[in-house]
Amino acid sequence: MKKLTVGILGPGTVGGGAYQILVNNHDLIQKRTGVSIEVVKLLTRRPRSEYPADLLTDDPDEILNDPNVDVVIETMGGIQPATSFMIQAMKKGKHVVTANKAAVAASLSPFAIASSTFLIQVLTFDLIILFLKVLVSMTLILFFA
Repeated sequence: MKKLTVGILGPGTVGGGAYQILVNNHDLIQKRTGVSIEVVKLLTRRPRSEYPADLLTDDPDEILNDPNVDVVIETMGGIQPATSFMIQAMKKGKHVVTANKAAVAASLSPFAIASSTFLIQVLTFDLIILFLKVLVSMTLILFFA
């Protein structure tokens, strides 16, 4: 079984939703994809009681420089420091998922260079959510069929 580790930058509304989808649907996603996805760190500016304390950090380097993190989900918003964090993640060979259209639009060229140089992928969050919704819907259809 392949394992994929994830760090989330900004566990607010969108990042928290991503976290909940990945945690609550872990078994379903694993069954459908053959991949076990584990969220290992959440970057936050303040303590948050709704998440396990051992996942929380206020130091982006704990995610960006961790060789065990495969994917970085950026949900901070704004252009900076989100763009810098995403490019740093790509330079470390991490795939990046983002909902931040402003950062992507403002930095499309650096993203394209980093992603092609380091052979990683940058995906918009909308595509990932659509993919996860399809997985869940397929299961519901099969369950009721």
